[in-house]
Amino acid sequence: DIDAVVEFSKSLPDVVLVKPHENLCSDEGQEMIASSIQEKDLDGVVVASCSPHFHEETFRQALGKSNLNPYMLEIANIREQGSWVHYDDPSGATEKAKAVIAGAVAKVKLNKPITPLSVSIGDSVLVIGAGIAGIEAALDLAEAGFKVYVVEKEPYIGGRMAQLSRTFPTNDCAPCILGPKMAELVQHANITLFTNSKIENVTGMIGDFHVEVTVKPRYVNVDACTACNTCAQYCPVTVEDEFNFGLNKRKAIYLPHPDSVPKSYVIDIDNCSGCGICEKVCPVNAIDITYPFRYGQEQEKKEIDVDAVIVATGYDLYDLSRISEYNYDPSKNIIHAGQLERMIIGTGPTQGKVVRPSDGKVPKSVAFVLCAGSRSKNHREYCSQICCMYSMKEASLIKAKLEDPADISIFYTDIRAVGKQFEEYYSDVRGKEIRFMRGKPSDVIPTSNGNAIVRFEDTLGGGVHEEEFEMVVLAPAIVPNAATESIRSMLKIPTSSDGFLKEDHPKYKPVDTAVKGVFVAGCAQGPKDIPRSVLQGAAAASRVTRLINKDSIEVDPISAEVDTQLCDGCMDCASACPYDAITPQDGKIEINDLLCRGCGLCLSSCHVDALSIKNFTNEQILSEIRAVLSAAADPKIVGFLDDACSYEAVDLLSNRRTLYSSRMVPVRVPNGSMVTPSLILDTFKMGAEAVYIGTCEAGSDPYSPHCARVAKENVDKAMDALKGAGIEEERISLNYHVTGVPGKFLTNLKKLEEFVDGKGRISSDKRGRLP
Repeated sequence: DIDAVVEFSKSLPDVVLVKPHENLCSDEGQEMIASSIQEKDLDGVVVASCSPHFHEETFRQALGKSNLNPYMLEIANIREQGSWVHYDDPSGATEKAKAVIAGAVAKVKLNKPITPLSVSIGDSVLVIGAGIAGIEAALDLAEAGFKVYVVEKEPYIGGRMAQLSRTFPTNDCAPCILGPKMAELVQHANITLFTNSKIENVTGMIGDFHVEVTVKPRYVNVDACTACNTCAQYCPVTVEDEFNFGLNKRKAIYLPHPDSVPKSYVIDIDNCSGCGICEKVCPVNAIDITYPFRYGQEQEKKEIDVDAVIVATGYDLYDLSRISEYNYDPSKNIIHAGQLERMIIGTGPTQGKVVRPSDGKVPKSVAFVLCAGSRSKNHREYCSQICCMYSMKEASLIKAKLEDPADISIFYTDIRAVGKQFEEYYSDVRGKEIRFMRGKPSDVIPTSNGNAIVRFEDTLGGGVHEEEFEMVVLAPAIVPNAATESIRSMLKIPTSSDGFLKEDHPKYKPVDTAVKGVFVAGCAQGPKDIPRSVLQGAAAASRVTRLINKDSIEVDPISAEVDTQLCDGCMDCASACPYDAITPQDGKIEINDLLCRGCGLCLSSCHVDALSIKNFTNEQILSEIRAVLSAAADPKIVGFLDDACSYEAVDLLSNRRTLYSSRMVPVRVPNGSMVTPSLILDTFKMGAEAVYIGTCEAGSDPYSPHCARVAKENVDKAMDALKGAGIEEERISLNYHVTGVPGKFLTNLKKLEEFVDGKGRISSDKRGRLP
């Protein structure tokens, strides 16, 4: 009831103007806000509309146009956490909107003007990963005139695309597309490439990232090596070839494939015997080795300074040994799609012949099992997005290679062909006498004759069936590359519920991260095909160009601040800070506003309450809670939702129009760990019947392990105080959230409400006993 909310808002202390508008974020709406500020000489603004995660920056700009400090703004979220999730309860939605607005008005009156921080910016960029997304990003930036450093952990560039034969939906030659790109990267004057390298540490911030890189020795002179293969012919050591997914063996000195860039052999130091034969037989003296068995090249330590970072670390394939019912074992002719891909290509381990690993025979029947690990609650719940398409591609390619008649069947859960020309590709493959069977197999059972039985339910025709095939190809889930976790930890990048790096906003900031100056591209952000990986690489380069193509930039000034009159310089807060933003200064502490991200972890470590977050002080939050509780209906439940995880998770329920009770009123905080025991107890003293606290699950955010621990410690202390006052400790609900997974909120809020309804209100006598 907008009219009722307008009238209520007019009654709030110090509110001098209330204006309803259909679309506040439009040009007209922003102009109305700016002109109203000037006409009424306003010193604070509350926008009651959508979530602050959508348009807080938009409305801050509207304030700036009218010369009001942008941080004299509060957003009252009455859409995502109001009308869209309480549409079954108009009265409750209206009352909750009043409470949220009352809280925002109370808080904004205590906001202080903050000056955005200015950071000088240069023209250098680090790209981590040299797959197709990283290559595209690096080339775009280099062409724009920036200095680009590319760090690749493998001895060669190209990533997963280098392992492909052809690409869907055009069946273009993958090496033909990738080869020129790789050559251009190596030759570009503005690009410095480090292969066989590992990033050891990254410190600093946008405009001043300091990167430590270890460049491992190749033990072969890249400039001298002619890739003649003489060394490998004589090398006595053979090991499993990881580039070909173990389908064949390689030597300890090797070139993974003919199109490798750099096109130079490398010695696998972990498996080399040190016999020295390679040096003796090399016709161009390219082996860099001395005796007794000591290699001449040493690890190089590189230190580079960059202004921005693009993470393009790519993906790995899910460990199929975890799916016991599929009995993955190439020796039993149950292989995965990557291995079949290497068979198909003419330069692969079988020279383009599709054969069974067990006996080298050409199979007459092949089954593809899609979603091997994807879309599974026991493994990976998400869709890996490319499996349907590459399985159809492989089925089509091997149909042409195998002897007729060849029986090829694709067992699928649902066919997902959502890209440009994908549906046409699907229709084309269906026309090649390839059978599509809707029904995810429950078992793949190897037989004594080297075949495998696929047991499945036909979800269209009905019934459970078993069929025997001479080879089975599993389409494994895509998972983050193993190197991603260490990079994420160094750069303090959050992850989403699927374990991939989390973008700042899925709609309008799809390649930005929560860390200013750090961007993400390709499969590091989530499963995607080659065109979208290229697109994201280009998008990340564009965002970097927009960011650093100037002398300086402004960054968010919401950070911790210290009351030096109270601070005793104990430095406990410095130990708690995950960003190294706190240092000693003249017996007190000093906070580096550029390094600090306002997470609030330091607050609980301060025994003298000398720390606060700018515009999220205890005084402000308590004022907001007091106003919320005065306006909220009974039973009064206050929800402290952290900005990084739980607030956004609850927002997502609105997209699904998922209903839940309107009795919990949200209070947005930077981090769940800043909800101190005293803040919790004061909330109960002011009339709350229950408190819901949402914070990041350990591992989903850079500071989440610390946050989860501190939040639990705070809640335990508050629960002890409740028990001492005769109040049930179950009235506090601490919940660990992952962005994008809101289901836990629904379950735990309902449980909390049912408990409160069963126990009734807290007596004033018990509230009075709280410390």
